[in-house]
Parts: sequence; structure tokens; C-alpha cells
Amino acid sequence: MPKPARGCDHPTDRFMYYMHDGFAAFRLLLIGDLFQGSAAELDEARQTASSIFNGRPLIVDLTGIDSVDNAGRELIAKWHGLGAQLVVTTPEAQARIQSMTNMPIVFLETKRRSKWLRLPALLAPTATLLMLLMLMLLRRVL
Repeated sequence: MPKPARGCDHPTDRFMYYMHDGFAAFRLLLIGDLFQGSAAELDEARQTASSIFNGRPLIVDLTGIDSVDNAGRELIAKWHGLGAQLVVTTPEAQARIQSMTNMPIVFLETKRRSKWLRLPALLAPTATLLMLLMLMLLRRVL
């Protein structure tokens, strides 16, 4: 569940973030308006979490960002300078975020599951049906 940023005290502030401590990387998902108050808290949260990175990369998903002020741009530039990978999951978000931040943003295409992966799920019902047909044929023969 995304966490509302504490720095969002103004009723029009809309910003949430989600931290995911994954096996291969530490991920941050950002949603809403990255403005001064939320940027300060977010950087503090990243700094605190950095103690558990253990050499894993920081991946920051900016797909859900709606707008960025100067403090937000500075934070994104700082993180990029620290080695964070700035990513989005749609080409539209890539164009939008790059124009707001003037930073290189990586488009991560979500992998579609192959239709062949569904094959094992079909094997059990198919095998059952074949067994029933064989039993019916055997009854006729005997």
C-alpha cells in the first residue's frame, strides 16, 4: 500500500510512495506531485533505507508522477547522480517525465506472459478427458 508523505500538509498536495525491498533491487514507486515538502521527506526515507541496500541498485519508478517542482527535480538529479535507475513503464510516461526532469528515464517494458505458460494448466483436464474416453472405448470393446 503506498504511503502518503508526511510533508504533504497542504490539502492540494498529492504524493505517495511505496518502498519494496526486493531480492535483486530496492524499489521506490512514486505517485502524484513531487514538490518541496514531499521531496525532503522522500530523500530522508531513501537515506534511511539505504542502510539495507547491501549493494543492490535503487530503482525509482516515476510512472505515477504527475508534476515536479524545482526541489523534486533536484532530488531526482541527486538520486541519478548516486546511481539510482530512473524508470517508467509506459512510453507516454517516459516522454512526460523526461520533459519535466530533463533526466534520462529508462522505459521498462512489462513482459507479457507467454501463452505457452498456460499449457500446464490445461494438461490435467485434457489428461482426465482422454482417460475417460479410453475407458468408454474399453467398455465397448470388452
